[in-house]
Amino acid sequence: GKCTITLKYPDIIPIGQTCEIAETRRAVAEAREGPNAYKNNLELVVQGITLRKKIATLLGFQSWAEFICTKRMSGSYQTVDKFLTNLQTKLEESGKKDHETLLKLKEDHCKNLGVDFDGILNAWDTGFYGDRLLVTKYGV
Repeated sequence: GKCTITLKYPDIIPIGQTCEIAETRRAVAEAREGPNAYKNNLELVVQGITLRKKIATLLGFQSWAEFICTKRMSGSYQTVDKFLTNLQTKLEESGKKDHETLLKLKEDHCKNLGVDFDGILNAWDTGFYGDRLLVTKYGV
């Protein structure tokens, strides 16, 4: 049957993690985060970005990111950039392995359902197959 849900996390997380129907997961994910999800707020976002840039410039900074980092424990944008680049280097290989694991789970699941496997791990697939991994591999 049909039911009505909100796009708040208490409704969408269980759908993303447990719904067997990929199209339903996709529809919910796109309604919540897709290209049309925030179109009513686009002008406000532009205003916010413009104001942040203006504030940073008035205070002598190149960007909002540069300004805000000076107020935080990181101290500078360069420190944050160096940290994130280092982190990316360390996690890239394990991230690829995780991606391959979830993609294999999707392939097996599609085969069991008798549906075509598209070879793509979509944003709406990660919660579902991540949950399946926890159940099948770790018994959680």
